Amino acid sequence: MAEEELLRLHHENRLQILDNARAADFDNKASWDAEIEKEHLRFKEAMEEVDNKKWKAQLSGTANVFGMLTGLMASENRKMFEIGKAAAIAQGLINIPVSASNAYKSASSIPGIGHILAPIAATAAVVAQTAQLSAIKSASFSGGGGAASTGGGGRITGGVQTVPAAPAPVQLDGSGGGGNGVNIYFQGDVNGLDEPEPPAVQKIERPQPPKKPAERLPITEKRAAEAKEGAKSGLKDPDSAKFRNLYEVAGMKDDSGNHAVCGEVNAKNSYGGYVGYRRFMQLPGGRTVVESTSDPFNLKIIRMSCD
Repeated sequence: MAEEELLRLHHENRLQILDNARAADFDNKASWDAEIEKEHLRFKEAMEEVDNKKWKAQLSGTANVFGMLTGLMASENRKMFEIGKAAAIAQGLINIPVSASNAYKSASSIPGIGHILAPIAATAAVVAQTAQLSAIKSASFSGGGGAASTGGGGRITGGVQTVPAAPAPVQLDGSGGGGNGVNIYFQGDVNGLDEPEPPAVQKIERPQPPKKPAERLPITEKRAAEAKEGAKSGLKDPDSAKFRNLYEVAGMKDDSGNHAVCGEVNAKNSYGGYVGYRRFMQLPGGRTVVESTSDPFNLKIIRMSCD
């Protein structure tokens, strides 16, 4: 199954849980509405990240193909040389946005001044890649298969990697990047280094009313049995399950009067050992959520419903 499909299924499963919880806990509808909005935002960002990865992978694959063709610039045949040069130029054009994106992401992670250095690093990467592209464009056919000369007096030698796929990482002090150094000078506070770092993300969240604490009710035998069966359905060894601290939540019920059930469950894993008690909740409609170490979402929903 493709990553997009897995993300979508995961998103739809979360929305169903949140919708069921909101329907059963109408007194705290605003809190559940906020969680649903956050889930939509999380899904949107996750899909954008997948698209970004696919874009970079496609560019990388295309650049690799052009990279193999650049070796033709060392050919004794003018036509082969021109094909290799065209491939090298195409590869250089692909490298510019990728290098800028990578440089921006790397510099932005620097504490304190990352927001200042990120655009500078991206610009430096573009300058270095553009300089390399200019050198490639100025290369001319010399014949004899020895080497191609460039307008700046340089030489592009033979071999499969005739034109490098990308320069070495660009350093802010100008080191690295092959022969295309980039020097960046700071004068006073021109670049904003004396200014405080702004918040990473400016978000305006609507104020939410405080959630009412969950009122615990003694659990009936019927709801206890239903909740235990629901919790067992996702266990490796359901027969080994042990339960404790089961109770019903007064404020969460369906039209038939069935309350949500909260509790803790412990069961054996694939190796035959007990994993320890974990919290779980069964919504009035029968959907069960068990605390998971790999996904904090479940525990968050349990706390919102049971605490």
